[in-house]
Amino acid sequence: MTTTTNKTPFFTLKLIFYFFLAGQIIFLGVAFYLMQSLEFNFENPDMMSYLVPCFAIAAVFIGNYIYQQTINTIKREDTFFQKMAKFQTANIIKFAMIESASLFAIVKYLISSNAIYAVIAILLILYFTSLIPNKEKIISLLNLTSEERKLL
Repeated sequence: MTTTTNKTPFFTLKLIFYFFLAGQIIFLGVAFYLMQSLEFNFENPDMMSYLVPCFAIAAVFIGNYIYQQTINTIKREDTFFQKMAKFQTANIIKFAMIESASLFAIVKYLISSNAIYAVIAILLILYFTSLIPNKEKIISLLNLTSEERKLL
């Protein structure tokens, strides 16, 4: 009987994902608790009114671009751990880009009391949840061999 350990690269990546997600959700929860109001204010827009959504959109596209560029550096002849290290790096960068935009929107919500920024943060968090790592995606994206699949 073989025992498996939870110290696999996949487990580590999922753990990193959940920590990123928890940080965003907890910070948004604290912001809602502190603000205790959901007021939408579309009058007198300042520069931040345009900067927050632009940063959110840019973070998504830049994160995806960097992710794809990093994934493209993975070679078939790389070892499993080299492939997973590059894959993990690509995902962490993508996660950080989305989280930074989300946290920026939450901070702007705290500063301005305008709930539109909370909505932007919620949309980013929902998008972030769609990025949860799964084994099937890793196997197909990295073209893992049967031996490498066992290590996953």
